[in-house]
Amino acid sequence: MNRSIAVIVDHAGGEINPATYEASTAAQQIREIVGGRILLVVLGEDLAELASVLRERTKWPVIAVEVSGLVSYSGEVYKGVLSSLLSDLSPAYVCMANTTQGMDLAPGLAVRLNAACVTGVESVERDGDRVCFSRSMLGGKVSAQVSLSAETAVVTVQPGAFQSCEPVDCRVSTAIADADEDRVEFRKMEYSPRRSRSLGVREGQPKDSALSEARVIVAAGRGVGSQENLQLVRQLSEIFPSAAFAASRPLCDLGWVEYPRQVGLTGAVVAPELYVACGISGALQHVVGMRGSGFVVAINSDPNAAMFADADVCVVEDLSTFIPILVEAWRNQARGSAHL
Repeated sequence: MNRSIAVIVDHAGGEINPATYEASTAAQQIREIVGGRILLVVLGEDLAELASVLRERTKWPVIAVEVSGLVSYSGEVYKGVLSSLLSDLSPAYVCMANTTQGMDLAPGLAVRLNAACVTGVESVERDGDRVCFSRSMLGGKVSAQVSLSAETAVVTVQPGAFQSCEPVDCRVSTAIADADEDRVEFRKMEYSPRRSRSLGVREGQPKDSALSEARVIVAAGRGVGSQENLQLVRQLSEIFPSAAFAASRPLCDLGWVEYPRQVGLTGAVVAPELYVACGISGALQHVVGMRGSGFVVAINSDPNAAMFADADVCVVEDLSTFIPILVEAWRNQARGSAHL
């Protein structure tokens, strides 16, 4: 009998992270190759409502593990509880979203299960009778194809790489349906963390509303090179009406730009009419935050920048050379219009 595929549910504040349903799509594609059933595993307290939502959405078996005191994600508790639970279930694949939670959980869980670990998976393909995973490397410049020989694999799925499964898509076909496909199983487990303790959850600063409301976003990446060049990108944003200045995570981590202006997986998700990417490499972690943009212009001195694959117009030039020329051309045109 084929072994199961477990999907670990990412949730917080009573809400299921939508990336969980994208991980579910990846699990479906794995099942099409190796067979088996899919089951969802959710940890926490008072899980009845979450479990009901998961069952209604997916029509798959749900295992709700209620752990006293687990009101928010704890890496130590999750790894301890899941390693015990999954050792008993013995799934062939354990899938989860490549969120901050998944990136913390997956490696440690893989070690405990003596399993392989593949992170940031962007596609699932067939390699004979085995599964082959694709993931980006070197900032998205190359794609690695990973085929596993381990009996068990922990896989994190890159948000934005898979379509979120809709309720009809999640349903198990009659040919492979399990008798208990609509079942929710509640389990109670005790786990007292020994190396860490939760001090609570503090909400971050609200995202800058200007990003969500802007019709044009001009964003800077590590390729700007210096804080002086960052001012050029700000100047470019100022020539557009209803525009906002944004940045990729590396610049926010450097302290050059405040975090509320970050676009990407751990920042804001935006969909302006025009998105201008200045010196942004195009790593998927950033692209998932702006993929809904209507028209994309990328400016980068590297002709192989991954950002060009998602751009409608590609400008291969040093931005310190190109942006001043563009801004000056706009100013000349504006002055000419004013004299008409």
